[in-house]
Amino acid sequence: MECVWFQVDIPENFVLKLGKLQTGKIEMEWENPRPSDWYWTPKWWGRRPERLGVQRLSAANLVLIEQDMETWAKRMVPRCNKKYLFTFDADNSTDDQIWFTGKSWNLRQRLSEAAWRFVLRRPKQEIRATVWRDEKDNKLLFAFFDLTDKNEHVQDDVLDSIATHTIV
Repeated sequence: MECVWFQVDIPENFVLKLGKLQTGKIEMEWENPRPSDWYWTPKWWGRRPERLGVQRLSAANLVLIEQDMETWAKRMVPRCNKKYLFTFDADNSTDDQIWFTGKSWNLRQRLSEAAWRFVLRRPKQEIRATVWRDEKDNKLLFAFFDLTDKNEHVQDDVLDSIATHTIV
């Protein structure tokens, strides 16, 4: 998917669910839809659709005048998406990239998923998010990934493909 001054490679099976182009902010979210006959297939029972999203904020130097990136990310990331609850992941975070782990906001969905995971003996679907700063283009970037273990490689592919462009 290519947008003005922003490029990211998304797998073909993901469809655009949300696209907001605002002054100083670009927000996009993709979803891998479940098959139409998902209720006959046990592998889809109790599983939410896979999602991934990317946000780009301009003027990072203005956002980070009064606080460092870690403080800003801890304050803003938990509020950025109404579908997930994100918590800071100190084990994987570095100075350049801050990581968060998440879970679904919907308690009923979390309980249903836990029950189906127990019955079908499958691993937990991890929700990960990261924030980093593009020093060259003065942008803050945020990406989240709600993927099954089958599509776990998509996270690295998307993060490697993100490119921002500055007009000189």
